[in-house]
Amino acid sequence: MTVTPTDLAATLRRRFGAELAREADRRAEVRGLLDRIVAELDLPAGCRLRLIGSLLGEGWGERSDIDLVVEGLDRESEAALWRRLSSSLPVPVELLRLEELTEGFRRRVLAEGVVLGEP
Repeated sequence: MTVTPTDLAATLRRRFGAELAREADRRAEVRGLLDRIVAELDLPAGCRLRLIGSLLGEGWGERSDIDLVVEGLDRESEAALWRRLSSSLPVPVELLRLEELTEGFRRRVLAEGVVLGEP
């Protein structure tokens, strides 16, 4: 059987489309789980948790993690938050402190990050 370039291209498009659909489904599943966990947290007043990175949109894949930025939380509470999230989510969690980010990165997080757990 001879495979033409057109046949090969069609097969690759189908495979790529199926892979993109699986990644989108996985991203939606992980995002839903994250939102449910955050809704159950009892974060102190003034604490904000922002989602950044690939879970917000393009670029999510099988090796992606969850990138979160926390603001207004002491180190002990931050460690407890990281343990809770890491033990409850099926992908690695990267937790950054807003107060420790460079000025440029901090501005970007404040402009583009999605605050979780607020109406």
